[in-house]
Amino acid sequence: MVELKLDHLLEPKPDMIVSIDQSCLMSLGGLAAKGGSPVKTMHIEQILRDSLRNTSMVIA
Repeated sequence: MVELKLDHLLEPKPDMIVSIDQSCLMSLGGLAAKGGSPVKTMHIEQILRDSLRNTSMVIA
């Protein structure tokens, strides 16, 4: 199941995968790294925290 999900997520060549589920991010990130994909994983709370610390940060 993780392989199928990762294939769909990597198809558009994202810079980052964001989720609310840390265990899912760990599985996807580990499998992506094992496959040689440079995609980063980040929990949504990290993005919110960083955006509050740096008000000039723009997420598109």
